[in-house]
Amino acid sequence: MVPEVLAHGVVERLGILPPRGWAALSEQLQGPALVRLSATHLGSWALRLGLGLRIRRAPLTTPEPLPGDQDLVFISRRLHRVHASDYLREVYLAPHLHEAEGMGQVHLRLRASRPTPLGDSRRERLETALQDDDATFLVEVRQLSSGLYVPLARLRLEGFVDARWWD
Repeated sequence: MVPEVLAHGVVERLGILPPRGWAALSEQLQGPALVRLSATHLGSWALRLGLGLRIRRAPLTTPEPLPGDQDLVFISRRLHRVHASDYLREVYLAPHLHEAEGMGQVHLRLRASRPTPLGDSRRERLETALQDDDATFLVEVRQLSSGLYVPLARLRLEGFVDARWWD
């Protein structure tokens, strides 16, 4: 299946130091990135948006996984109130726990910086955000014992990638 949108970007450190104990995970979540944005229908009525993220340990010269790459999958949070017209208005949760060095298993989520008001489709809204250099998501984490998500990094999309890269 060909995704709706393929983009490239970078996962970068926020302008603040990561909270105590999160430095190793913050470093692990940095680097060039390939991003796959898509939508799926569950039955005849439910829609979920998805975001696949491959964090690279080398420049983006090939779509093939390389040693040290990190693949993460996120899905939109709500079944009934998904903002289907805007990738950048959604909160995406990792459906599985992530193992964080020294912190055990944690929840990861991506939270868009803000909705993009212009455009008739998800892709047009994303194009507008890319043109304005405003297609960003916060990468957040929380421990199993806590209800509080902590921002660790920022995913900044920089442009589109040819769909043939994702077979």
